Amino acid sequence: MRKKLYLLTAFLCLSPLGCKKNVQPPSDTIRSLFKAANESRYDDFEKLLTPAFAKKLEDADPLAMQHLADAASEKGTFDSLDIVSEEVHGQGATVTYIAKYKSAQPHNRSVQLLQQDNVWKVASVPTTTDTATSSAAAQIGSQSQAATPPQDLRAVISCGMNGFQNLNAMACFAGETSTEVELQNGSQYGLYKSYQLGTIGQQTFRGLEIHLNNTFDLKAQNASPSLILGIRIFDAKTGRVMFQKQVSRFGVIEISNRDIANMIPIKAPEPQPASSNVAPPDRASSSVSAGPTNSVYGYLDEIKITPIGPITRVSASGWAGDTTKSTLPEAIFISLDGSTACNTSPNVSRQDVADKFGSSMLSSGWACTFVIPNGKAGIHRIEATASWSSASEHDTRPLQGVKMVRTN
Repeated sequence: MRKKLYLLTAFLCLSPLGCKKNVQPPSDTIRSLFKAANESRYDDFEKLLTPAFAKKLEDADPLAMQHLADAASEKGTFDSLDIVSEEVHGQGATVTYIAKYKSAQPHNRSVQLLQQDNVWKVASVPTTTDTATSSAAAQIGSQSQAATPPQDLRAVISCGMNGFQNLNAMACFAGETSTEVELQNGSQYGLYKSYQLGTIGQQTFRGLEIHLNNTFDLKAQNASPSLILGIRIFDAKTGRVMFQKQVSRFGVIEISNRDIANMIPIKAPEPQPASSNVAPPDRASSSVSAGPTNSVYGYLDEIKITPIGPITRVSASGWAGDTTKSTLPEAIFISLDGSTACNTSPNVSRQDVADKFGSSMLSSGWACTFVIPNGKAGIHRIEATASWSSASEHDTRPLQGVKMVRTN
């Protein structure tokens, strides 16, 4: 009988499934990470990161790895680590912990890990999970401005090539000349380097999302020579954009609750149910005639929503062209909630556009299709931008006709 068991074990180890090796829990990686950071063993610290995450840090700033380790250990003053929770989901895991220091306030953080070669490795910058302090700050803010109704605002900091597309928010604050994000959020104040951004918000596909208190001042400067820094302020309850601005290298964006209070929200069409199409009743009369001729660069005419099992298919169409220079763009980018969902180029005949702006606009029409995966139900903002390039410059223009749709 024992011999049969040995043979069975040997067979399983030689099978494609192999013998499962003992894998240390994700929390052990976090403990090792803090130990290496506290002892300034930067090479060992890097080995506990996924190669993709390590490369992203290095691309953003050659010293970002060292800065991240120093921030984790508060420059060698780390004392102890309490694991709050450990959630494993397949090859991924989330560990929430409280790091305690000899001469600094505890850090309550959450971090994502991936299992690679039977070892758990850190795959993202830790993000703050401490809501007690922000709640207290919000209470202080509401007491100081009792007449101001509470708001649920989110700031989204993005860094990318086109529109509000986000590649990595860190990239706009790192490089040969680094810049910072300065934030007064309720009673909390901080000046944050690129490697510290995860401590003030949550990295999402839209960018770095920061929950804003009723009183706030936010300032950011772009350090990247090639990427666009953007900040948008959303009303979290309605999805409405309250503020948006973009800057190139060394440009500065400043926004406060006082500015928001004096602003009229940026208008957008009302959300539509997933089963209906979102389109103007007369495409030619609404999109081609919109605005003066010298300010028209195109239009997002139509959104068609089609639920297919666990996903929702979205078909977007419109036209794009520089009606002043009579040129067509090289590319059109469609974004879903601030992140590029698909791209295309003008190749559809639009006689109505040509009749209005000239024969050079005949092929200005475009169409693009993408999917919204299951689990992203809710209100979504769909925008389009057009991109022109020449030997001397790169120009990106937003198209008119922002759409708001609801998926179930």
